[in-house]
Amino acid sequence: SFMFDKEIEAPNYNDDEATLKKKRNTSLKAKAMYSHAFSRSNLDVETQFGYTPSVQKYLTPSAQDLDADLDKYNVAGKVEYKANLLKPTSANQVKVGVGTNFNYTFGDDDVTYRSLEYKDAAENSIETHNHTSFVQPFAYAEAKLGKFRMKVQSEYQVHRYDIYEHENEFTGTSRDFTGQAIVEWHLHPSHALRLVGVRTLQRPSESQMYPFMVYNPAATNYVKGNEDLTPALTKEVRLDYIADLRWGDHQLHYDVNVSYKDVDDMIETSAVTGSTPSDGLGASLPYLTYVNHGENDILSGNVMALYSYKAFSVSLTGNIFHNKQVMLGGNNHYTYYNVSFNPHFNLKDGWQGSFGLTYYSSVNTDVSTLGNCTQVSVLIGRRWRNFYVYALARQALKKNVVDLTESSDGQTWFEHKYELVPNMSAIGVKYLF
Repeated sequence: SFMFDKEIEAPNYNDDEATLKKKRNTSLKAKAMYSHAFSRSNLDVETQFGYTPSVQKYLTPSAQDLDADLDKYNVAGKVEYKANLLKPTSANQVKVGVGTNFNYTFGDDDVTYRSLEYKDAAENSIETHNHTSFVQPFAYAEAKLGKFRMKVQSEYQVHRYDIYEHENEFTGTSRDFTGQAIVEWHLHPSHALRLVGVRTLQRPSESQMYPFMVYNPAATNYVKGNEDLTPALTKEVRLDYIADLRWGDHQLHYDVNVSYKDVDDMIETSAVTGSTPSDGLGASLPYLTYVNHGENDILSGNVMALYSYKAFSVSLTGNIFHNKQVMLGGNNHYTYYNVSFNPHFNLKDGWQGSFGLTYYSSVNTDVSTLGNCTQVSVLIGRRWRNFYVYALARQALKKNVVDLTESSDGQTWFEHKYELVPNMSAIGVKYLF
């Protein structure tokens, strides 16, 4: 498969008119990927090879001109061996499996930036070489006993990274355990209750752990990673009610669930006061670093319904979240929701089309207010012999809420403005053989 896409970064809500005219942050990206999978008896093997070159162009409000050439190569795959412990019957079955996921990514980043305020300003460059890899062995057992389905899986991740920038080098290895347990009770052939418990880890990125001072020209600040960061731990419990209904050519699937997530040791950005190297314009700036501090409790409810009839299908999804956060900047309590509507058509001669409409509610936290957003996407594709060609466009209408000032009577007043943000377009082709 091959994909080419263009993304345009949305302006900030407080950009003035002069900034908006010169701020054009765009990214052009191509992606080529080859995938292959096969099965032999109880053995399943999947492989994937990818190459992603991209070019980024920034004209930033800080009067910095930034060009970046990024090349990334990726090799990934999965090997799994599974076996049945009992002779399969219509009512009972026990299966075990072992295997591993693997991923190796390497690439080069070449970034050039200069000041736009001075005609004779010298160019500065940053060259970074990245090598990251992880191996994730896993083991699981699943059983089908009458009306019950059960599965327990444990995973062990080993993540290795090597980063080289000029004369600096940073290497490290992390090891993490994750797992999940699922119990499903089939009340009826078309209805089921499912209880899921999951333990996951979100590792800090290599850039967040890179322990050297780096100047970020796009954001006009210095950033220094923290090599002592630990993964953020998420524990989740979810209860689902699932139904699959069929009558004639009609089919309706829906899933209603409630979940609770407890996230500990969230990674946050922290400003550090103190001197840093000159930014090239004669100023000395504080720098940013990363710390484990935040906690987040999330209670959510979700509804998903999918209706299909012959060549037509439509899905409707609604989510509501209540967050309770403990962070460096203070505590936050807020509730928000989103709703999406997605019809899909299979037309004659291999043509396919889909339309997406998603509404994101405004978010009123204890420390800030974010406006609502409506996103529209259109996808058109066609299957022709072994080829599948598609085009995608996505636009967003965003409401920005700006806290301007306090009026004479001490009340804070806000400005609301809407802007159309064309944030992505892409074309792609897949060849299946």
